[in-house]
Amino acid sequence: MKRYLILCFFVSLSTGVCAAPAPKLGYTISPLKKGDYNGFLIRMSFRGNTSGSTALSIPFETGLYRPQDQLAIQNISNSLEHAFVEGDSGVYMIKHKPGALLTVTYTIRNALKDSLPTLDEVYTQMITPRYFYVIGNVLWIVPRDSSNTKYSISLRWTGLPAQWHLLNTYGADQRIQAVTSTLRDFLDAIYMGGDIRIHKLQINDKPLYFGIRGLWSFTDEDVFDIIKKTVRSQRAYWNDYAFDQYTVALIPMKYDNEGVRSVNGRGLSNTFVSVGTNSRAFSLDDLLFLYNHELMHHWLGHVLKQGEPENAFKWFHEGFTDYFAHVIMLESGLLDAGGFKKRINDIFRAYYSDSLHQWPNVKLQQDYWVSADIQKLPYQRGLIFALYLDESIRLYSGGTVTLKDIIQQMLAVARQDRRPFSPNWLLS
Repeated sequence: MKRYLILCFFVSLSTGVCAAPAPKLGYTISPLKKGDYNGFLIRMSFRGNTSGSTALSIPFETGLYRPQDQLAIQNISNSLEHAFVEGDSGVYMIKHKPGALLTVTYTIRNALKDSLPTLDEVYTQMITPRYFYVIGNVLWIVPRDSSNTKYSISLRWTGLPAQWHLLNTYGADQRIQAVTSTLRDFLDAIYMGGDIRIHKLQINDKPLYFGIRGLWSFTDEDVFDIIKKTVRSQRAYWNDYAFDQYTVALIPMKYDNEGVRSVNGRGLSNTFVSVGTNSRAFSLDDLLFLYNHELMHHWLGHVLKQGEPENAFKWFHEGFTDYFAHVIMLESGLLDAGGFKKRINDIFRAYYSDSLHQWPNVKLQQDYWVSADIQKLPYQRGLIFALYLDESIRLYSGGTVTLKDIIQQMLAVARQDRRPFSPNWLLS
């Protein structure tokens, strides 16, 4: 304690502040019991609030994905009393002695009806005898904290088969991990292991990981080559290499016949996860634009946060993302000039030949989830607006400024003060 106080004294002389140590969280993850890999027993350790009352956030959804159905709290050590908050199954309150060291023991079980996920199951808990693939927001119980406080988090993966490979947002094949992260990013991460194949590349001395399982119509090297080219070209385009690491994952999805081609993807914190049908009809072309669009969301979605309400600004976060994905694919050689023009013209043709394109944005915002026809409109409208805007900026600036320059200014501000997107900001 004396050593810390002395160090704090010197820090305060130079900065005027003494930074408090990062709060600590510890998780030990093991099979439910020896040889049973259809679920995890998780022990979470942390120090409770000095007030003697600590709130926990419990994985909870009301739609198709209901992690609460497979999660159960077994025990909480050093608590005086604990229970769910009445009327809110996502908040759990613990009463304890001020600052007590607490251990929450809970179980989480597999939610798949079969060994592979259906399209409706791609974001739920996949914990099977051969592999697990779980997003943090359905895996972890965490203290209820919406701030940007960075936690010191330890992960210990124990009791898993020695031949299993492990991969997550924070590294590969590490059974003991030390993570520094906000709780938001810790939950917005992927955790997977089992019979997966891991590939790694260094880009500007930062690791890029690719995890894949199952047999496909293409080789691991084929799809990893697309990922490498995409990551390199996008980082070079934005001149942004501020990554500790980046993780991409691809696992198979259940399908009925070899003619089916379907893929679902989601961008997370420094991560992109994808689930597709490894049928004969599914090819590298199905992944090419998916990866270019979704990896672009690191900038337009993660660095430059989405404006609220989300549906009101999908024309920017999806349409502008589509536009820049096409531009970078052209510049990097992933698309030739003919392929670029065809894709852009197809989007123009589809948009302007559909009477729905005349609907105002407020209509798209209100009815976005009504049909697939409405859902595609913000993508098309945003791309077309971005293209017109880019050409206009080039014209009126005499070629000295582009839309890219505008977005780079917004990214710089967003990285500094976490300012979310707004139309007024873009227009200014």
